[in-house]
Amino acid sequence: MTAENTGGRRARRTAALRAGLLAAAALAAVAGGGRVSAGRALVETASLSALGQSAAVYLHTVDPGAEEAPSAPLRLPGAVSTAPPRLLPGAGVCLAGSGPDTVPRHPEPGFPDTAGSLVRVPGLTPVDLLAFRSEAGWREVPAAAHELPGYGLHLAVVAGVFGETGRGRLRLHTVTPAGLAPYMEEEWALPGRPAGVVFTAPDPDVTGTPMPLVAAFCAPADGGPPVLSLCVPGSAQPQRHPLPEAPGWDSACGLARALAVSPGGGLVAAVVSGAALDDPSGEPFSLVFFFDTFARAWAPAPVRLRGEAGPDALHFLRGDACRAGTTVPGTDFAYLARMDAGAGDEGWTKTGEAALTGAAEGFLFASVPDGGDTAAVALGRRLEIWPEGVRGAGPSRVFAAPVRALSWDGDTLLAGEASRVYRLDPATAEGPSVTLQSGQVTAIVPLPDTGEPGDTPAVSPAAAPHAVELRGAAAGRELRALNIAAPPGAAWTVDYNAAAMPWLVLHPRAGTGPGTVYLGADPARLPAGAATEGLLRTRVAGAGAADTLVRVRAAETRVARMLWVCPGGGAADGWPALRARLSGPPAHLSHTSASAPLSGGLGAWRVVAANARALASGYFARQQLQEHVSGGGGLLVIGGEADTARALALWLAPFGIAVGAESAAAAEGPAAGTRGGPLRFWPDLPAGGAVGFSMLEPGPRPPGRPLADFHQMRGAEGGPAVFMARAFGHGRVAALSSPALLDAAERGDAAAARFVEQLAVWLARGAAETADMDGDGLADDLEDVNGNGARDPGETDWLRDDADGDGVPDGMEDWNRNGVVDPGETDPRNSDSDGDGVGDGADPDPAPVYGTPYIAAVEPPSGPAEGGNIVAVTGRGLPRDAVLWFGARRAEWSPVPGGEGALARVPESAAEDGSVDLRVEVPGTDLRGVLPGGYRYTERSAVSGRLAPEAFPEDTPDGAREGRLRVMLSFDGRARVKAVLVALPAPGVPGFTWLPGGAGDGVRAEVNDEGALVLLAAFPTARPLTREETAFATVTWRLAPGAKVSAVALPAWGGAATADHGGRLEVRGAAALRVTP
Repeated sequence: MTAENTGGRRARRTAALRAGLLAAAALAAVAGGGRVSAGRALVETASLSALGQSAAVYLHTVDPGAEEAPSAPLRLPGAVSTAPPRLLPGAGVCLAGSGPDTVPRHPEPGFPDTAGSLVRVPGLTPVDLLAFRSEAGWREVPAAAHELPGYGLHLAVVAGVFGETGRGRLRLHTVTPAGLAPYMEEEWALPGRPAGVVFTAPDPDVTGTPMPLVAAFCAPADGGPPVLSLCVPGSAQPQRHPLPEAPGWDSACGLARALAVSPGGGLVAAVVSGAALDDPSGEPFSLVFFFDTFARAWAPAPVRLRGEAGPDALHFLRGDACRAGTTVPGTDFAYLARMDAGAGDEGWTKTGEAALTGAAEGFLFASVPDGGDTAAVALGRRLEIWPEGVRGAGPSRVFAAPVRALSWDGDTLLAGEASRVYRLDPATAEGPSVTLQSGQVTAIVPLPDTGEPGDTPAVSPAAAPHAVELRGAAAGRELRALNIAAPPGAAWTVDYNAAAMPWLVLHPRAGTGPGTVYLGADPARLPAGAATEGLLRTRVAGAGAADTLVRVRAAETRVARMLWVCPGGGAADGWPALRARLSGPPAHLSHTSASAPLSGGLGAWRVVAANARALASGYFARQQLQEHVSGGGGLLVIGGEADTARALALWLAPFGIAVGAESAAAAEGPAAGTRGGPLRFWPDLPAGGAVGFSMLEPGPRPPGRPLADFHQMRGAEGGPAVFMARAFGHGRVAALSSPALLDAAERGDAAAARFVEQLAVWLARGAAETADMDGDGLADDLEDVNGNGARDPGETDWLRDDADGDGVPDGMEDWNRNGVVDPGETDPRNSDSDGDGVGDGADPDPAPVYGTPYIAAVEPPSGPAEGGNIVAVTGRGLPRDAVLWFGARRAEWSPVPGGEGALARVPESAAEDGSVDLRVEVPGTDLRGVLPGGYRYTERSAVSGRLAPEAFPEDTPDGAREGRLRVMLSFDGRARVKAVLVALPAPGVPGFTWLPGGAGDGVRAEVNDEGALVLLAAFPTARPLTREETAFATVTWRLAPGAKVSAVALPAWGGAATADHGGRLEVRGAAALRVTP
């Protein structure tokens, strides 16, 4: 066969394939995108902290135009979404990617690896929440999905990058309704990180099943120019087309940004961005290169655009038209350009470009899927409809928050703004909406309208967490809580492969209803120096099973490092002999010094030692040190001259340590036998200096509650402390008044050297020794403040990482981990910190505005239902004219000057017992602070009563018998009552009656229709009731003549008393066993 004949046959096959694909794309657009009746959509949401960090990812199915409620959210493994959900409607499933954030966090919420979850739609039944899971060092995402309906094939490609080298790879999987196929179709190595991956048209040279090609646009790991890789099924080596081979390549524009494919799959467009070197302003610009996958050739020239492109910068309208959106970083400007293909070999040209403003809060655009020119453009909070691509010809709308998701569904537009999903009519930009409390909308994918109802998930996604991570360095000491969210009364079991996980220790293995399983690792059975993991399976009766990954993070084998930043002082040259001692056991610290300011994180060092001059000279940022300590590091601050006290105070105040210029001389502290922590080996040496320390709480704290792991050595006669140390977050901080002890250790003093040595060990061991049962980043001592093992009012839950259920772990809400809700933070005890009706994780502005009242705690946090007790309220922004509410009852209170506390009288409960919210409202404003469940009413107090005979019964002239009884009352405690009501029932003995007269001064008595004697007394002044019995009244009984009764058993009786504050007390009278007439 001649070359000409081969080329002609290939050309004819290519033309036929191209025509078939274009026809199929058109039919798909008419069948799917052109429907008039819109249906449900798959919506992805993310729970975000006040700092914008994602904490959890959920899937919903919603229809804003329908009356039915959105589906219950399905939580995916991990904290962030790694890619939009990839829909495979033919298989009835979607593949969603999630995992940890690209920036490591401590601790990492959710799941430690990137994963792909296969979920049946529209019912959101999990098929496999770990359909794929990244290997160690890799980060993988579901990059694209494709279906061949005529062949029953459903394909998904997973793109990955290896963190250490930056090399990439693609893996092609076959998807079925039951999961990913057990085998992998293909794997291709890529030169670098993929910026975009798409399925393209099949190779015309391949006969049989028309398997599509996979195109990947990569940024090489070696920093070279971008490469377009075409991956052909059946071939292990991708076909590489470096961008410098394309006409019009400009080396100044070499950042790979995005890749798009035409509806027929025959064209791909790749966009790169850079800065104009020929322009003094260095304005960003982008180039769009078009590649013909049939001819394997680049278009004659790229299209130049103003601005920098993002990952979703390109949209094909049809095979001969494309849109591109760019922004100018750091400004409010954006551009939306239109590109069209010329006839023949003319290539692509830019036929229009609109300059836009308002893009500082985001820029999105979406084109109608039917091949038309209509577009929706979102510029921050403003949404515009461009009919036929003409700006200003359609409606616009301004939302309360930036629009984060856009998608056309038939002839309607779906928009995601904050936690709301809208279905909008493009003619008016108006339409119904639905609010999702799981988080803020990050992606919307329209679902095909099958006409079938969605199925109900068979497994509760909250039956057990997706992952629990243990620390190898804390093995043998650390316990973690695994919470089982079983329905009340439902039995559950936890199973695992004991042979594969011999190191795992857990209890209990079974239970009923909601419960907690405690996990730990046996250090004797852990593999040395390596991470290990395994799966637990939780089975809940009637709800299926859920798997939990248990991973033990390997203990660090590298030598721990200590950083010294002490300019201008320190025993000749930074205490070299002392450092040498700390290099040996038990500290085992290597040492480095810094003589210039440091930037970035301090995670490379276990302990940082800095003197006052370094802090005052700006060697660190305060946030830098605070994050180091709260994340598990140690900090030693060494005091200096008196003139540094003011600067030192700014650095130590966030840690709860106040600094004064008052001299701290000799030290006196607890006896040596009572010293603990770093004070165990305190030397009896002069340690005072020019500055002294005192305890300073970083915010309102409940009165009388002790600090966790707090140590100090006070100066003489109760003066300022010469040494203070405390736990903070997962780390520890210590402050010395002067370098005297370090100097003494340098000179060879054994006692001083031993103290400094043990202090360094204590600082270095903070991360390993901090207990954090729920893994939320807050130490247990901060959550269970009083240490009683229960969640009391005002506390977070030390066994659950998200105490208020807003989707954000407690340690991400209290991001500096000081146990106080500071301005700018959300309250981990309140799911709606600003009270706007939207949960914190779904609220774009969740933190209360400045000046909003904040209730830290109430002490005591509980009391009897009748109220009347005095409590101390601590907080911030509590003005004197504010109103305090206990549930629905207003309380009397008196805020102290400064607004950080108040004394309040607890009102009577509207119910008998239970927890109520505390609420502070500022009249004339919308400011109010709420502490959910901040006070717990206990059982109503009872006044005890008994009947005591006053004298022997006597005969009356008419033959009857009469006797007198005293009504005795007592109270376990002390109360003052204004009124008492008592009812003594008749015993039901024939001839027995109560006589109403002679009950006592101020006591009114009468017999009711049932024969009971009712006693009522209202006192002009409140009378005290104590444990000592008080005679309340004297009552008379009568037994009629001729009654043949030897003894009368008086039943139990009761009543009520009104306390001086208005609360109601219950009166409980004991039964008199026998009264002998």
